[in-house]
Amino acid sequence: MAGFFWSFSVVVMDGLRLLPPLEAMRAMQAINAAVRNALFGLGFFGTPILCLLVLLALVLPAGRGVGGLVAASGAALYIALAFVVTFARNIPLNEALATATSAEQWNAFLAPWVLWNHVRTVGSLAAACLLALGYGLDQRGSPAGATTWS
Repeated sequence: MAGFFWSFSVVVMDGLRLLPPLEAMRAMQAINAAVRNALFGLGFFGTPILCLLVLLALVLPAGRGVGGLVAASGAALYIALAFVVTFARNIPLNEALATATSAEQWNAFLAPWVLWNHVRTVGSLAAACLLALGYGLDQRGSPAGATTWS
């Protein structure tokens, strides 16, 4: 998901800015309609489910150590800054854009949507790094090849 959000932050939205406002608005409306598909849904809804499983596996059991806490922090960060922000900020903006018809509505949409997408991007990238770091720290304290996350 970090790559998906990142591509919007560094390519898609800048590309839309190059279009006349009404064309950009229609293109974003089409993107928002196209993203509602099963394959995207699997990645979008599967990631926070996996993060919740990480939290349950690493926070609740005692003695998980620093690696477990780092990974659990990454999971919590993803849920807060990618998943929750999407529902609290980006989706309401998308829904308002779905019925928009003017350049003024597009201009009102663009800056806040991009800002919150940057939050999702940074949050999901940081979460991925923390999850990987936590796993690596956990493995350092284990016998070669053994995993302590099972």
